[in-house]
Amino acid sequence: DIILGMEISAPSQQRQQIAEIEKQTKEQSQLTATQTRTVNKHGDEIITSTTSNYETQTFSSKTEWRVRAISAANLHLRTNHIYVSSDDIKETGYTYILPKNVLKKFICISDLRAQIAGYLYGTSPPDNPQVKEIRCIVMVPQWGTHQTVHLPNQLPQHEYLK
Repeated sequence: DIILGMEISAPSQQRQQIAEIEKQTKEQSQLTATQTRTVNKHGDEIITSTTSNYETQTFSSKTEWRVRAISAANLHLRTNHIYVSSDDIKETGYTYILPKNVLKKFICISDLRAQIAGYLYGTSPPDNPQVKEIRCIVMVPQWGTHQTVHLPNQLPQHEYLK
């Protein structure tokens, strides 16, 4: 029989390859004891012996925190070129006025990979109730992922927010 794309080798060579693979798996399953010496801040020497494979593995983060930290440090540069398209503005809807310094601070404390949320507080001028002037953004304790943000059930209460 001819199988297309498969190398055909002599049976003795196949047995040799199988033996090599079995030898490699046997070596990997053997336990090796590793001793590690460390010194703590008090000068005490600590000797740790590890025997299993999972104890000798090094930690690696799933997220690239260095790249993320550098990108987060450059978020303030994105605030220099903010543009709001006027295509969706309707005469009947609300118009929100957000000061640039408040928006800039909100962007600078944000994260590129996790969503954050804040409560907007402001007032309407007496002559135009359709305009909302944002005075502050309240950041409450929260935790979020790239898809959702979880906020507390109670709204913040303070005399400045009234």
